[in-house]
Amino acid sequence: MNERKAVSPGAGLTALMFGVCTLTPALADEGPRITTLNRFSLEELRLPKGESMGLLGGNFLFEKRGNYWGLGIYGAVTGRRGGFFTGGFELGRRFCAAPWCLDAGLFVGGGGGGAAPQGGGLMLRPHLDVWRDSGVHGWALGISQVRFPNGAISSWQASVSYQRRFSQFWLAGWPTVASGILSGRAVSRELALQGTAYLPARDHRGRSGKPLDRTMQVIGIRWRQHWRGRWWPGFETAGAWGGAIDGFAQVLGGLDFIQPLGRRWDVLLSARLGAAGGGDVDTGGGVIGRLAGGVQYVLDKGWSLQLEGGQTRAWRGGFTASTLSLAVFHRYHTLAPLGEMRQAHRVRWKAHRVRAGIQSYRFSGYEGRKSPRHVSGPVDMFVLKMDAFANSRFFLTGQALGAYDGGAGGYAVGLVGAGWQVSRTDFWYGGEVAVGAAGGGGLDVGDGVLLQALLNLGLMLNKQLGLEGGIGYTVAPEGRLQTATGELSLVYRFAVPQLQQ
Repeated sequence: MNERKAVSPGAGLTALMFGVCTLTPALADEGPRITTLNRFSLEELRLPKGESMGLLGGNFLFEKRGNYWGLGIYGAVTGRRGGFFTGGFELGRRFCAAPWCLDAGLFVGGGGGGAAPQGGGLMLRPHLDVWRDSGVHGWALGISQVRFPNGAISSWQASVSYQRRFSQFWLAGWPTVASGILSGRAVSRELALQGTAYLPARDHRGRSGKPLDRTMQVIGIRWRQHWRGRWWPGFETAGAWGGAIDGFAQVLGGLDFIQPLGRRWDVLLSARLGAAGGGDVDTGGGVIGRLAGGVQYVLDKGWSLQLEGGQTRAWRGGFTASTLSLAVFHRYHTLAPLGEMRQAHRVRWKAHRVRAGIQSYRFSGYEGRKSPRHVSGPVDMFVLKMDAFANSRFFLTGQALGAYDGGAGGYAVGLVGAGWQVSRTDFWYGGEVAVGAAGGGGLDVGDGVLLQALLNLGLMLNKQLGLEGGIGYTVAPEGRLQTATGELSLVYRFAVPQLQQ
């Protein structure tokens, strides 16, 4: 394979979700490790009036001594609620007598969409599963309850799950040294900001029956990792940015085949499958697929531009569209602790941070809502932020939010931005600005563009955990949403190694 190695100051935006590695120099390749789980589940919910909805779940979890905790996202894949998504936090406990395990857990999150009766958007999912676990792979059958306490959804059902276990180097807290030597297997990854335009088929109509023949734009993040040969598995997620599809969102996984053509040019083929919907786009139960091809031009130091065209089609809905995507990629390299081709590498440790908590829009009435029939007052959301520090003060941030209270169930936000902070022993202060896509829940965000600025103040509880509060303002330039914003988050600091050249 034609490798083009470079180190990215912003590569850690996906560190928590995708298991990049870390280590202290004193412990070399026997350094601290953590076990991570990639878990998927499938179940069929019973909604009011006898309606059914298939729900696909994905979790990224940390596991230690039988306990696990982490992140989850759930999306509709069958029925007629395409565009239904929730995101939040998962924790649980496993009791094992190899190869069998009993697993009890709870998901708490926010979201909705697809015109489902989710109320304010708070979702609870307790579950009990019986696992047959080989140590690397595992399968389970179980029972779960999906309940929206301030909505009309409450369903018990059977579920089937699959998980894969990984071992990662992991360092809690931020290191006091900048570099060291680590023995491991080099892994190439790429992270991109991607904009996509959908050109619907002529005379295409949305769920409402109205014509949907305008060009639709979405913006989001794309990530992929080298697997073997020319193959790169990965995923992408995006939300509405223009084209009168406020509320449309997508989460897709798939595989890229990349063939270098000399030093600067690559050609590629890609296949994508996942969940999407909302914004009057008729994706039926929510499953869409895409086949595409394109070219990639390598700029310098791991940066590249990719242009891709293809065709997107909903499995059960009427949505069909030609697709054109432009992405700016950055390639970075980290280490895996296990596997073949282990070598000693010089690495530098990069500071990262996860912030998880609650954000609130402080509406005093109907401001920012599409009509007076929507519930007035504040809107409360779960928020997850993943930050990568370029140096001791400046960071890049990727953020996801989903409403759980305030009559805005189905409202979701994805943001990217930058910030700064000044540390003073056990506390810090700073600020951040971010831009992204938002929609759903009856909030008036126009075509979906959202801007947010916050001032933050934080306090460390120990070397890796802290609390942070923020105040600021959020505005949709093309809509009526303009609101004071407050936030409270739990902060977790960690570090990951990246290869030095």
